Amino acid sequence: MGFIAYPIFVALAVVLLRNPERAEDPLTPFPPMDFVEYWSAARVHLAGGDPYDGNQLIESQRYAAGQPYKTQPTMLWTPPWTLPLYWPFGALAPGPAHSFWTLVQVLASALAAVWTWTAYGGKGGLWLLVPLLATATFVPVWWLLYFGQNTAFVLLGVAGFLYFRTKGHPLLAGVLVALTAIKPHLLALFGLAILLDASTRVGRRVLAGGVGAVLLASLASLIPNREVFAKFLDAMTRPNSHAAPSVTEWQLPLLSYRFREWIDHDQFRLQFLPILSLGALLVPYWWFRRKTWDWQVEAPRLVVASLLAAPYGGWLFDLVILIVPVVQAFVAFTRKLRLAAVVIAVPLHLLIALGTQLYPTFLHLQGRGYGLHDFLWVCPAIALWWLAATRLARTSVPPTSP
Repeated sequence: MGFIAYPIFVALAVVLLRNPERAEDPLTPFPPMDFVEYWSAARVHLAGGDPYDGNQLIESQRYAAGQPYKTQPTMLWTPPWTLPLYWPFGALAPGPAHSFWTLVQVLASALAAVWTWTAYGGKGGLWLLVPLLATATFVPVWWLLYFGQNTAFVLLGVAGFLYFRTKGHPLLAGVLVALTAIKPHLLALFGLAILLDASTRVGRRVLAGGVGAVLLASLASLIPNREVFAKFLDAMTRPNSHAAPSVTEWQLPLLSYRFREWIDHDQFRLQFLPILSLGALLVPYWWFRRKTWDWQVEAPRLVVASLLAAPYGGWLFDLVILIVPVVQAFVAFTRKLRLAAVVIAVPLHLLIALGTQLYPTFLHLQGRGYGLHDFLWVCPAIALWWLAATRLARTSVPPTSP
């Protein structure tokens, strides 16, 4: 029943976020936005071309977006081991491919919410509507679907890891967590903890499953083009140009980007200093907790900290990964059934969604345009909500009698 909510908020996302200037007559249900990078890259790669060459992508993107005069390609920045994931969509015409892609992202988000709910001991039956509705009202999911992004796969990797780890299937947990390698920069601390946990027998099985999945996908990516890894490295290091914009020139909604701007805009490496610093702190933190390490407790902390200190990316649609800590908080509410906690936390959850939608209007009233880099406040706001919500759920329990 909860899945009925998803077509509704997909439609809402289209209505609320639609920008008619992005496409004149797209061959997809609505302007495909970033989806064209995955679809065109798959088409080019399957034909033996270079999926990281904007000049090779542009014709396919003009066709899919209905923009015959499009001059700047939407570049693919995910590593080569992600390419097999895009192949089934690239084999389809753009219209069906985009519809299929949107459906897959919806189902991945829903499944991740249910897996997280179950991993934290959430109740079954109609209670499963809670994680589904929490996800349906989580505004980063709306932006994910409208922009045609792929971060629901990363979310599924984190949730799948938690679910199968708690169910006693570490190898399968590792296979699922390999999906986080689609955008490893978003979950650096989480990934480092996976490596540190490999000192245990169960952790080694998780790591084996993850490494095995990435290696198989990497080998598959070499079949159409044996030089694809070299092409990826070249794309990551080539200078900025109109045909191939460099990641070093992106304006980002990140604290690390603001830190770089404050010190020296020309030093891209400064964006990595916050996450490297937290990584250095994570090692002793893990060491002192290694014998009592609990992934159910630590995973949401690592997800939140990773996104707050991410070196690049961190767009609104990337924040869907925060569904894991959000659903964890809702499990705590329903387990304790404390009305006061729910009455405070749920409106705040909805207020963040509403505020994100109204924020562009606020900027326009100030005579400003806006871009995705203006939403710096969203990730900290969700993190603060999670901290307050979990604290509220914990302190709302009355003391037990001696």
